[in-house]
Amino acid sequence: MIYDNLSSRERREKLDEIEEANNRPNEVHRKLQEVNRLKKQLTKLQDKLNKLY
Repeated sequence: MIYDNLSSRERREKLDEIEEANNRPNEVHRKLQEVNRLKKQLTKLQDKLNKLY
């Protein structure tokens, strides 16, 4: 991708924005995996508490 009208700094900023946008799906996927892991952990802890009371 070439931006003839942009300075090298502006071009770098645009490329950084594109890279960030490309990485968003991976970041969302990792966060969803973490949420699912924490949900499982919470369920296990709730089960232990229920057995105690």
